[in-house]
Amino acid sequence: MVGLFTLFFGLQMMHISVFSVASVSVTFLFLLLIFKLIDSEKTWAFWTFATLSLLVGFFIGFIAVKIEKFGVALVGGAAGFALGLVISNTF
Repeated sequence: MVGLFTLFFGLQMMHISVFSVASVSVTFLFLLLIFKLIDSEKTWAFWTFATLSLLVGFFIGFIAVKIEKFGVALVGGAAGFALGLVISNTF
């Protein structure tokens, strides 16, 4: 998805691409970390943790856009993680 933005619009969409990849990656990692550490069956806890992880993800996405080298490193890390998952599931 990020490649399509960059392919068709070039550097004009780079900030949007970095923000989306950084915020989604951090949100999922934060959710995974919270739900592995805290075992709660309550509905309010789920929504509280989901909202907190979204806020943290958006904040890190904003920081990634402002600090461009950090954003590129975060996108590279997410791409490397995805490539590692593909390779490990292939063999």
